[in-house]
Amino acid sequence: MSHDRVTRFLSGQDSNSKKLWLEVKPFIRQYESSEACLVFDNTLIGKPYMDENEMICRHWNHGKGSHIEGINILSAFYVSPLPDSDESLRIPLAYEAVKKTVVFSEIKTLKQKRQSPVTRIPRRNCSTNEQKRYTAER
Repeated sequence: MSHDRVTRFLSGQDSNSKKLWLEVKPFIRQYESSEACLVFDNTLIGKPYMDENEMICRHWNHGKGSHIEGINILSAFYVSPLPDSDESLRIPLAYEAVKKTVVFSEIKTLKQKRQSPVTRIPRRNCSTNEQKRYTAER
């Protein structure tokens, strides 16, 4: 599968992870290996001058140790050693832009923040009632 083919697929209007999987599945089956693994990665694309919305908002940048304004894309890759080679095959399996659709405010500061409904980090300093009230007002 060529880089151009992947680029054309990702630039399509109706591309999504399911369609990507259907596209790459035969190729992955060809190089299936017991030594293969899944690699998950997140990529931050800085957009400091754009207006904030559910996709372009503040995300934690682990490399810089601070928040940046931008887009956060999560992706999964199938990585498998190539037979008779020191190199590995790395195929994209899935991707998802993180959308922070939950708007809330901290109790102490009343500062408006956003959070994804699917997250590993619990909200702090924000009561459920306060969050419901604030969200309903918007």
